[in-house]
Order: sequence, then structure tokens, then C-alpha cells
Amino acid sequence: MRQQDKSAFLRVDATVPGVVDDAGEEIIVNDELKKRFLSLANEVNRLFKAILPDPSANEFAAIRSCLIVIAEKVRNFTAEVSIEDQHVYDSYQGEGISIYS
Repeated sequence: MRQQDKSAFLRVDATVPGVVDDAGEEIIVNDELKKRFLSLANEVNRLFKAILPDPSANEFAAIRSCLIVIAEKVRNFTAEVSIEDQHVYDSYQGEGISIYS
């Protein structure tokens, strides 16, 4: 993550604690919604960068920052779930139980 994005992430996350997590949790309800959101957030970010350094980009900076922060949270939620799933899988494999029967 770039320093500017990291700064925006910390600023948004500190300003609205819990709200970002709640938004992220609503998005990860299903894979299709998650993929669509991440795709749109990436598109907003790409378009924002494309119009820089035009001063009119400032008009969109706040919403872009919010979308980046929520997208990062969604990616983190997904990574946490994947790690947990692997842990559960490893636990069952250790007991000789297959979860893919």
C-alpha cells in the first residue's frame, strides 16, 4: 500500500471506527458481491489516478479514500477467513477426518 493510501486508510478508519468494519462485513456476504465491490473500488481508484494532478480530482478524494479503506477491510476479512478455514481443515486432517467426503 502506498504511503498516501496508508495515510488515508488510517484517517478514515480512525474517524469512523466500526462503520468501516460493518460495511466490509456487509460486502463479504457472498463472493459475487465481494468481487463486484472490489472491481468497482479498483475502477474508481484507477480513474482517480488517471485524472491526477488535475485539481478537480480533490472533489473525489474523500469518496475514493473511503472505498480504498473498505476494500482493504474486505481483503483482510477474506484473508482471515481463509486462514481460519485452513486451520480447521488442518485440525480435521490431523484426526483422520476428511471434510471433502
